[in-house]
Amino acid sequence: MATSRAPPEAVIITNDDATILSRMSLLQPATRMLADLSRSQDAVIGDCTPTVVVLAGSLLCCA
Repeated sequence: MATSRAPPEAVIITNDDATILSRMSLLQPATRMLADLSRSQDAVIGDCTPTVVVLAGSLLCCA
């Protein structure tokens, strides 16, 4: 369902959080870390990226 190469102004309809995070402009180091975790999970396993983001976000909240 995700489009890999689209112009920046194009509308992309997806439910893939790795695609969403890759298209966002992330400035804060913690959010970049979450995006990197999501990309790594997607590259290695190809699934469960929401689980990684939620788990890492929960750990950051507890820190």
